Amino acid sequence: MIVRLLITICSVGYVLGAASASAGALTVADLLSGGDDIQLLYTHGEVVLNLARKGLTGLEGLGTIAGITTVQRLVVSNNKLRSLKKSDLSCMPSLRFLHADCNQLESIEEDTFFSHFDLKGLNLMCNKLQDVTAVVAVFYRLTHIDLTANQVKSFEPTCKNENLRYLSLVRNEHDGYWPLHRNIYQCCPQLHPVPRSHGEYFYCD
Repeated sequence: MIVRLLITICSVGYVLGAASASAGALTVADLLSGGDDIQLLYTHGEVVLNLARKGLTGLEGLGTIAGITTVQRLVVSNNKLRSLKKSDLSCMPSLRFLHADCNQLESIEEDTFFSHFDLKGLNLMCNKLQDVTAVVAVFYRLTHIDLTANQVKSFEPTCKNENLRYLSLVRNEHDGYWPLHRNIYQCCPQLHPVPRSHGEYFYCD
């Protein structure tokens, strides 16, 4: 009897421990299964999905939201995302603006934005990104890029973009004089630099 009781206690403890270990993970699918009423908003002529401040660690389940293919602006700010993958956003072919600021992003798959031909803006400020190849890969499509307060060590687009209106590289890694924008003037002659104590941002008036 005592042995059985000990086994039962250990089993319960194992289950509780496993549940506790996974308690920190939260996806869109978890929100939906938990009864969270996720609805699309129609504002300023755009279809918007706002998932800010939900405690999300992953975007699995996005594709099951009704009307997801019509979303033009996705807001996932102030969550706990560590990565972005092509599969996360492939359900939103109409995506124009992504707000993923104030997360814990460390990586973005290189081809994440390849199929988003209408993409115009990326707000990725306040993350932990070092490699932004995924952003450079679609640089020529974008009008707004915010990489403020990351750990970016290189940002060297090679193609022209005369439509870019705003680019921030403030508060990133640097060695001596700011090395991140060596090609910006050649690629975007319309931009003007605005010096800051921790780097520069660029805008077009």
